[in-house]
Amino acid sequence: MNTQRAWRTKQREIRECIAIRAMYWVLLALLIGMVLVILARPARANEFAPSPQPSPARGEDVNRWTTMDTSLEVIYGAFHVMDWGQTLHFVRNPDRYFETNNILGRYPSEGRVNSYFALTLAGHAAVAYILPKPWRTIWQSVWIGIEANQVECNRQVGVGISLHF
Repeated sequence: MNTQRAWRTKQREIRECIAIRAMYWVLLALLIGMVLVILARPARANEFAPSPQPSPARGEDVNRWTTMDTSLEVIYGAFHVMDWGQTLHFVRNPDRYFETNNILGRYPSEGRVNSYFALTLAGHAAVAYILPKPWRTIWQSVWIGIEANQVECNRQVGVGISLHF
């Protein structure tokens, strides 16, 4: 009975961790995104001179993929790969850990974990590429916060940030 009580307590701690830190990481991701936007701009001597704005009427694509988009996708990918490695550590230690992702199930196989994370990494990039400009940045920033939160929660239950492939 004590084992079940400890198990439930650990599950509650994980849920609380996710709930409490989610907003923190989303805000941190948005802050990082804003800093990257500022840093991604090239410095020029005439930086403060007014520049002509691209006009959609001239055929220019205001939704084109930018350096900022690439930076956000790389940050997301880094957190996603860390979560992937931590999840594989869970799978290899079923006596100590269990998975909380409902799609994967409580004790998924390594193949299922690898397939899931590879597909979601590619799918995330595809969705980001398809979304128009303001929604793309929101999509990427929110998912950076979600993945960063998950990596931190996994770290708090005893799985480090090193990759466990």
